[in-house]
Amino acid sequence: YMGIQSEMEFNSFIYLCPSPSYSTETMPKKIVFIPRAPIVGCTSDFSQKGKFEKEGSYIPCLFLRNSTPESKILVYYHGNAEDIGIAEEFLVDLRNSLGLHILCMEYPGYGIYAGEATAPRVSQDAINVYDFVANTIGGCEENIIVAGRSIGTGPAIQVAALKKPAALFLISPFTSIKGIIKTSAAHFLRVFVKERFRNIDIIKKVKCPTCIVHGLRDKMIPCSHSRELADNCGAKKNQTLYSGEYGPQRFRLYRGYCQQFKNIPKRKQHIKL
Repeated sequence: YMGIQSEMEFNSFIYLCPSPSYSTETMPKKIVFIPRAPIVGCTSDFSQKGKFEKEGSYIPCLFLRNSTPESKILVYYHGNAEDIGIAEEFLVDLRNSLGLHILCMEYPGYGIYAGEATAPRVSQDAINVYDFVANTIGGCEENIIVAGRSIGTGPAIQVAALKKPAALFLISPFTSIKGIIKTSAAHFLRVFVKERFRNIDIIKKVKCPTCIVHGLRDKMIPCSHSRELADNCGAKKNQTLYSGEYGPQRFRLYRGYCQQFKNIPKRKQHIKL
């Protein structure tokens, strides 16, 4: 019982929910609601979209439209300790630099989305959001780019491994939840924490072009995680970029990174910027 209780308590530290930074009133015309649906095989069954009424039937998402209607769309899973309102400023810069539409999924318990963030529920929501986008644009997965930052790289890698997006974009990714704890000062706690998001294994199934960006002085998730993920990535087109900037809090995606992402090479590369 104590072991189970400890795991439950540590689960609450995996998803650090900030105080809501937005509402439907403060972000008019930017929030869209995507239906939750059961996953059958690896695909969302939207014919059963009313199944989760008690838990919340819709997933709030931030949609940033690009000025060019025919642009590709980037499906983004944000980092920890932020909601889609906090992530908006960064995503506006990303949209403007890459010239893409951006859809950012909220996590349960964050912002206006009721519920509790757990790895299974976040993973299911992530597939629902991707499938809804794919269905909306006529099943053209080559027009979808999947991206994630920090804790959001977990669902991003899972979706990319199950689907066929045009590319995968990872910012400060991690090998696994236990892997983060192992490389932290609290490494002795890993025996109490249930493993989730085994990115180091799942990324082997990713076949789309992949770009990984990581800060060299990131103290929360050391850049060694990105090196391991790049070495294990199943994509033939695979590039890892390292910045001297400190950690995810001060990390900024400059135009140089964006240009590199648009031109992922035909071989694996590690580049220090």
